[in-house]
Amino acid sequence: MNTLFLVSNLEIIIKYIIIALIQGIAEILPISSSGHMIIAQAVLGIETSDLSLEIFLHFGSLIAIFIFFRKKIWAIIKDFFVYLFKKDENAKANYKLAWYIVIATIPAAIAGLFLEDIIGKYLKQLWIVGIFLLITSALLYLSCKAKREKELKDLTWKNALAIGLFQCLGLLPGISRSGSTLVGGASQKVKQTDAADFAFILALPVMLGSAILSIGDISNALSNKDLLIPYIVGFIVTLATTYLTIKLFFSFIKKRKMSIFSIYCLCVGVLIIILDLTII
Repeated sequence: MNTLFLVSNLEIIIKYIIIALIQGIAEILPISSSGHMIIAQAVLGIETSDLSLEIFLHFGSLIAIFIFFRKKIWAIIKDFFVYLFKKDENAKANYKLAWYIVIATIPAAIAGLFLEDIIGKYLKQLWIVGIFLLITSALLYLSCKAKREKELKDLTWKNALAIGLFQCLGLLPGISRSGSTLVGGASQKVKQTDAADFAFILALPVMLGSAILSIGDISNALSNKDLLIPYIVGFIVTLATTYLTIKLFFSFIKKRKMSIFSIYCLCVGVLIIILDLTII
């Protein structure tokens, strides 16, 4: 029995490590983490129906994003209160940015509340994910053509709202949240690295809200001693992978455009649609 238990537990840990690697990489790169989770489930036979696991791994990504941007986040929070109480002009840019983050978060929060059940019931078929990946590919390609001249300090509330509306597309499995938000930045002529900064900081309120709403489910899952170690391993792998992927992603986009991710999503989208219609 002990041998069988260890083998079974090892299989679960390996499964969760694979899922965690997918989450950590695909959450940051504009290729859709939710879409790749569904693809992994169908193609590799990995079961990802455990919603508490998905949210727990998202929390790992959230922590990694927070660690990476901790200095910018702290500067925004500090300057918000400095300007609020002292009207220090040096803090005004970050004060405005804090409000823009709030404005940009509202559309996704509202859309998530109304569309979550619909997405879960009707939009997780493999061929639909393939179509959404093709849409992601097209959006990323169009963003490569955009002229970019604005920095974060040049944003207006209308720019922030537009970017927030683009972020709503990321609720659809196969459309990348980071990608749609980056495309939103491109539509508002925001420079690529600045748009990436805003996109990842903007992810924090949405991911934190999802984690808070799911504390009960996560707590119940962690009370299962058989799943405690696999969950912790998956969390650590997601956190480390997410952090490393952010570093690599920023290093990449400083030198290159997003066209490689457009090509990737195009190839995977076409392949998945063909596989779904002919084999799977």
